[in-house]
Amino acid sequence: MREYLLSNLSVLLKLLVGISLTGVLFYFVDLKQMVIQLRVLNWQALMLIFLSSFLLLLMQTLRLHLLIKHYIPMYFNTFRLTLIGQFFSNFLPGSVSGDVYKIYFLNKECASLTSAVTLVAIDRIIGFLLVLFFGGVYFFCFSSGQVDIAVDISKTLNFLLLFVAVILIGLSIYKTSALVQSKWDRMIANFKVECKKFCFSEFLFFLIVAVGAYFVRLLKFFVLIWAFGQSLPVVDLMLLVLIIQLVGMLPLSVGGLGLVEGSLVFGLSLFAIAPDIGLAIALVNRFIVWLFSLLGGLFWLTTKKQQRREIV
Repeated sequence: MREYLLSNLSVLLKLLVGISLTGVLFYFVDLKQMVIQLRVLNWQALMLIFLSSFLLLLMQTLRLHLLIKHYIPMYFNTFRLTLIGQFFSNFLPGSVSGDVYKIYFLNKECASLTSAVTLVAIDRIIGFLLVLFFGGVYFFCFSSGQVDIAVDISKTLNFLLLFVAVILIGLSIYKTSALVQSKWDRMIANFKVECKKFCFSEFLFFLIVAVGAYFVRLLKFFVLIWAFGQSLPVVDLMLLVLIIQLVGMLPLSVGGLGLVEGSLVFGLSLFAIAPDIGLAIALVNRFIVWLFSLLGGLFWLTTKKQQRREIV
């Protein structure tokens, strides 16, 4: 009972944080100018935003499918799983997130629990590492005068120090906790087992798809910014995506509500894009994410009905 109450309290706090952060953004932004920016958006531009977002969803699904195809042979089923996971992450905040649902589904489809956790973790980690890698490439190769390079390097060093500190803490826990060590050893062993299922050409294709998904993500934000009459070089989008990724990972709100929008407005302001335009871009981005998430909700309801029929 106590755990149930704590879980509900956590969900409530996340909702309050997300709503509060969004409210702060609306308070500090010129709402009249933002509405004007939204009215400028025509249906052709909105269609391009939708198509680029849908292409990103297809690429991310393909990245996951290449990992789980031994358990889920059909690409469409992986696509449906991706959308349902997105629905859980955005509309059903609690103990069951999108990744937890994916693990549950894979475990139900004959994958061991450890295998399911490993595969979903690989998908997440590869996506995150690519964002870090290209973010580092931006800092050391493409950082322009629009953003103070000294500030960029300082932020990078602070992040690296934090990253190293987390690793050291993790290693200390690993050495002192037999339980954690046992789970980690099983994870590593299972990771090796899963890797053996891939030949070199399959692994190379997976990496190509993962990199392709990253650049399609850049394309999505390029189209979003272009739709509002702004222009931002693709290489500068590497910094923008890095900021959104790092802030969006903080488990402080439901589906990153308020966090993603705030980081997007802040990131765009580094390139002299006004906050009212940045918030308009962020709202359209959130609208598209929720639209696909609702489609995932429909898939989930259909799946539940099919399961009830099978039970009957």
